[in-house]
Amino acid sequence: GQLIDHEVLRQITQRLTNARRLFFIGKGNSGFAASDSAYKFNRIGIDARAITDTHEMLMQSTMLNKRDVVVAFSNTGETKEIIKAVQLAKNEHAKVIAVSAQPESSLCQLADEVLIYAIRESYLDSGSIYSKLAVFFLIDLVYTEVCKLLGEHAVATKRKTALALQELDASPNTQANPATGKATTQDTSPAPAASAPERSAQE
Repeated sequence: GQLIDHEVLRQITQRLTNARRLFFIGKGNSGFAASDSAYKFNRIGIDARAITDTHEMLMQSTMLNKRDVVVAFSNTGETKEIIKAVQLAKNEHAKVIAVSAQPESSLCQLADEVLIYAIRESYLDSGSIYSKLAVFFLIDLVYTEVCKLLGEHAVATKRKTALALQELDASPNTQANPATGKATTQDTSPAPAASAPERSAQE
């Protein structure tokens, strides 16, 4: 069957674009996906945060509101810390997007929208490269759609963040050109000293 429902993708894109804040949560291998996702969305000017610590996750979930969105990662959809955090977030009327391989899981039942990837793992091969690639593909897909919706704002913000990082890596004499996004090097070497006047033959 079709895994990606284009209407659901459109709804998720709208929800993420209009959110006050995005909270990406995950434990273990899913925590890596949460961190990568928050980094991506921060680069285009969206207030996005990754939370992988259980205590912080639960505390933050009690301080959300209806304008916040939680994106919860769990391959099994039964990670107890994630389920508890999502329940707390729902109590505060935050919206929840689940990213999981198990559409019938507790997490997916709690979520407002669901992104499903078709990976079946045993406990022995949990966190395999196949599941990681599937999750990263889904997030990249949503990220691309959000970028399209934001248009020039996303492009301009990503350029600014790229320039900030470029300036950090550049030498002290290198400055980024905001118009082109390229670094330019200023020549700050001292001008050659004027040659001393030749002594007269009488000296």
